[in-house]
Amino acid sequence: MFEDKHKKLYKLIQSIGFITGLGLFFIILYGIITSGLHFIIKNYILIGVVVIVFIVLSLLKIRVLTSFFDGFKRFTKIINYVVNFVLLSVAYVIGIGIISVPSKIVKKHFLNTNKNSADTYYINKKLGEESLERYYNQFEEIKCMF
Repeated sequence: MFEDKHKKLYKLIQSIGFITGLGLFFIILYGIITSGLHFIIKNYILIGVVVIVFIVLSLLKIRVLTSFFDGFKRFTKIINYVVNFVLLSVAYVIGIGIISVPSKIVKKHFLNTNKNSADTYYINKKLGEESLERYYNQFEEIKCMF
């Protein structure tokens, strides 16, 4: 019975941590939307105090605070997944989509994926006759640059 109450209390405090994280996120998001980055510039001391309080509380390692921060971590993981999904989707649509449509129209292939009947990919290098003087003074041009 005691364990049951303890688990319920742990879940309650974890939920409070989640709601606190959600609230802080929306407060900062609302401030940025309404007044731009000036919100952060105006309230940098308040934001700094909140961050320092959370850091100090996390260092105390009190059992009640541990459950609070577990809820807070759960919120940050959700935000992490959402932000990564949105950013990677935008990057894919802009980076891949916008480039692939014109390349399909022009029939440009960026990767040579066609099967080749050649036995090797080695390309013979065409060497010409070089004078020995060029090899003796090959770093002469670099010295002049400095």
